[in-house]
Parts: sequence; C-alpha cells; structure tokens
Amino acid sequence: MVNPLKNFGIFRGIAACAIVLSIASTLFGQRMVRQVESVQPEDSKGVEFGKFAPTPIQVSGNPSCATLNASTNPAFAHISGNWEHKEDPPSGGGPIPLTQGGGGMPSNPNLFLTYSMGPATQMNSFQLSWTTPSALTTMVSAVIVKGGPNGANVYTYPALTAGDSGPFTVPGGGQAVSHISFCFETFTAPSAADGTVSGRVVTSKGAAISGATVLVQNLSTGEVKYVTTNSFGRYAVGELNVGDFFVLSVSHRRYFFSDATRHFTLEADLADVDFVSAN
Repeated sequence: MVNPLKNFGIFRGIAACAIVLSIASTLFGQRMVRQVESVQPEDSKGVEFGKFAPTPIQVSGNPSCATLNASTNPAFAHISGNWEHKEDPPSGGGPIPLTQGGGGMPSNPNLFLTYSMGPATQMNSFQLSWTTPSALTTMVSAVIVKGGPNGANVYTYPALTAGDSGPFTVPGGGQAVSHISFCFETFTAPSAADGTVSGRVVTSKGAAISGATVLVQNLSTGEVKYVTTNSFGRYAVGELNVGDFFVLSVSHRRYFFSDATRHFTLEADLADVDFVSAN
C-alpha cells in the first residue's frame, strides 16, 4: 500500500529544491548582469586600462613612431616624439623593463611592458606596470602592428593609455604579425587642482590581483571612470576634482570583496587605498 505521507514528503522536497534553484538562478543572474555592466570602459585623461582597441588606421610601407611623428595626418598630431619600443618578432610575455628603446627613449627600469599574443595573426592585449607611481613617466600614444604586404595598422591613443585589450591585427587580416611597435609620450601628472586615488588589490594572502575593475564615480558631477589593476595589482585614477565627494568600488570575476565600496571627499592625492579579497 502506498504511503500518502511519504509521497507528500517527496513532493515537498522536490518543491523546496525548485524554489532554491529559482532563487539561486535569480541572484546569480542579477550578479552576473551587474558584473558585465561594471566593466564597460570610460575614456578619460587619467591612467587608462582595460579599454577596447580603437579603430586602426592603415598606413602603407613599414611605419615607425618617428614616421608617425613626421606625418601630417591629424590622427597622429598627439605624437610629438620618436620614442619606440619594438618587439620583433613578437612572442608575448613580460613584464619587460623599458630599459632599451628607439628614438632616444629614456631608460626606465621601474616601468614594464607586458603583452599577450593570440594566434600568429593578432596581439590580444598590452599593459604597463610600475614599481611606484612616480615611475609612470611615459605612456603609450600609439601601437603599430605590421605584417604581410598591406603595410601596418596603427592604433592611436590621443589621451595616452597604460593598457588596452584587442584584438590588434595587421591590415587585411589573415597575415601573421611580423613586429609590433609601441610609441611613447611623456606622461604629465595631474595638476594641483586635481587629485589621484591609487592603491592595490590583493588576495587575503597578499598576492596581487590583476585585471580587477576599479570604478570611481564623482557623486557631485556624476562622472564615472574605470581602470583595471596591472600585474602588480596596482591601480591609479587621476584628474579627480579635489573637494568633491566620490564612491570607489572594486570587482573581479573570480574574487569576492566584503569591503568592496568606499566613500570619501577628496582633499588631496589619496594613496594606499587597498582592497583585499575575502577568498
């Protein structure tokens, strides 16, 4: 004989599982939506990371940073020097100390370049890192990707950048990258009227967390800036209005932060604003 109470218990268990799964799906779904929205980049003149590659400009022949500097193309007007770091052939890796460069680029053993290659036909990303904020004396003004018979693609950064995500390819596609040149310009720190917030994002054991998204929103003006931590877990957001009220938050797809949001009025440069993951 079938026990009705036993069947009722089974049905109740199934219903409870369904409710738990429904709630979990809703919560995690909302969390994922918020995470995707939080990593959208924002242009600014501060230290930039994690943007998406700009539309390339095709240049014939074998251009260099000096070639772009001498060009009359207005897209290259922000390039005022011949400083160049060339990877030939590009294999990816780093951090590479910027101690050797063309065009008279000054040696900086405390500033590093890391870049990653995908297939032979593209570079996936590049990123600068540094030992101290004062070591960030130059940033990237353009990236030249050469390969095949169609010249080179030039990706320009009029506001300068400390890193970007690709893909970066040669003109026409399908051709292997033969070399990549990174053009550099002097980076001038924000004026006295502006402030900078900087710090590190680390695990509970003190290991650097790279690729974490740090968001800074000026609640006085509504302006939002995004940056991504470098390979040392460091971030810096510049050109913030002194005297305004800000909210600072961090997120990462693999790490959870119990203290992920800070609020403050910026009185001057704010350093060592660190975040520590809970996992």
